[in-house]
Amino acid sequence: MITGWHGDEHLIVFEEPLEAIDMTRRYGIDERIPAHTLIGLRGWDDFILMSPDRGQKIVPTVPLIVNELTEWRLPNDLSALESDPMTHGKIKWYVTPLVFGGSPTDEENIAWVTIDQHVELVRWWNSKYDDIRNQQGDSSG
Repeated sequence: MITGWHGDEHLIVFEEPLEAIDMTRRYGIDERIPAHTLIGLRGWDDFILMSPDRGQKIVPTVPLIVNELTEWRLPNDLSALESDPMTHGKIKWYVTPLVFGGSPTDEENIAWVTIDQHVELVRWWNSKYDDIRNQQGDSSG
């Protein structure tokens, strides 16, 4: 795993193929966005995915749905990422995700979590999102 800053964006990149496959499974991306592989996180809020045609896309961690896929590219030189000991091994998480009305500027809505905690939170909040969407009868996504 490579972590660091590229300008104003914090990146976490899973450079080993087996690590990327494992993280794809752990986050449930293989179930939610089939045929895509998780290759990293951009700015803690977005997953970076590799599509079947080897294109790179981003999608919010919540809601993790096909309709939210957007084209995006990793920087060419990942060795140029600026390391930051303050964020190493940590992922910024909005206690109440933005899609649920959480504030990105309220310090009380920000927590720093491990990757294992992040996996659990992403899966839980996406399940919550699905429950609400299903109650509303919305089948998009």
